[in-house]
Amino acid sequence: MKYNIKKIIFIALIILCSAESKVIAQNIARNSGLHQLFENYYEDRLKLFPLEATAAGDNRYNNILPNDGSQAFLKQAHDFYSKYQIDLNGYKPENLNFEDRISLYILRDILTRELDAEQYHKEWMPFAQFFSLPLKMGQLGNGTGDQSFKTVQDYDNWLQRIDAFTVWTDTTIANFRKGIKAGMVLPKALVLKMIPQMESLAQSDTSKNVFYGPVKRFPEQFSNVDKVRLTNLYTHAIITQFIPAYKKLSTFFSGDYLNAARSTSGINALPNGEAMYRYNIYFFTTTLKSPEEIYETGLSEVTRITAEMEQLKNNIGYTAL
Repeated sequence: MKYNIKKIIFIALIILCSAESKVIAQNIARNSGLHQLFENYYEDRLKLFPLEATAAGDNRYNNILPNDGSQAFLKQAHDFYSKYQIDLNGYKPENLNFEDRISLYILRDILTRELDAEQYHKEWMPFAQFFSLPLKMGQLGNGTGDQSFKTVQDYDNWLQRIDAFTVWTDTTIANFRKGIKAGMVLPKALVLKMIPQMESLAQSDTSKNVFYGPVKRFPEQFSNVDKVRLTNLYTHAIITQFIPAYKKLSTFFSGDYLNAARSTSGINALPNGEAMYRYNIYFFTTTLKSPEEIYETGLSEVTRITAEMEQLKNNIGYTAL
């Protein structure tokens, strides 16, 4: 019996292509599950971090302000990241198409970084002079920021966040005190800049207080009844909640915390600072490069870019410099 080699190869290719098509079809089905996981992660994250939802223009959680330094919240965040890390492990990159594989790697990296961060107790230094919830509240509550103030419900939502902020303030000061005991404190130079920030947000003249902004910008369709009610509520909240909270922060920073603040500036000066420094490199660059490697990369890039600029300058005959 004679065999037609070309025919045998052709049939084999058909079989292989058919098998590959089945694998692709199975992968597409699996990917739909992964897509749902991504969707679930996004939705659950917005619930856990409602300020992210507000910043994205999603107003569903505009009345919620989590006490993100509390032990209950820290556990909730840990469980959230751990759950999705376990769920994600159920998908093998080699079984995914290119786009889904990249998405998996990105989410896996996010989850790993967030869980790794727990060992460094960021809640003991909850904020500094550039980024902080006290400053963010001023941006949200002035009536022109991400927080929506278009409906009566919007105004009532913000009142609930004010209530939560007073609780957050007490928890945050307690966490700063834990940092003092652990030797994990901010540089004195930064603390000195934070004090006037808190003082300015504690403006005692209600009409000039930044949080009175929404009252000055009532939508025209609001009834007089709603305007009177909300004016009274906002005035009361500023006097009895915001001003005391910011004064409490100012007093704490200008007293106990300033006395405990350090004269050093680098993260590496903190307890376990070297490891924390390397973690921050990983967090911000997604690489495991050492500080020395990052530094050398910076030097080499400056040299490379400068050389290209010089060459371009010479090519076009630029002589102004």
